[in-house]
Amino acid sequence: MRSRILVGSAAAGNIRLASELAVLLALGAAHGTDALIGALSRAVAFKQFRAADVRSILAARAGTRSPPRPAPRW
Repeated sequence: MRSRILVGSAAAGNIRLASELAVLLALGAAHGTDALIGALSRAVAFKQFRAADVRSILAARAGTRSPPRPAPRW
């Protein structure tokens, strides 16, 4: 999965790959690895290969709460 974001970014003509990677690392530190991997997967699925796209995905998900757990069956 990680290589798909790199390959897609290069194929899309991203000439600032080093700075984009620095932003992605900072996003991972701020949001956690699981959230970053989820956002990267979503970005790849929609062919969005810029760090700003991943940041937007993370920001959109930050405002949503997790679904409630179902009540236990007794």
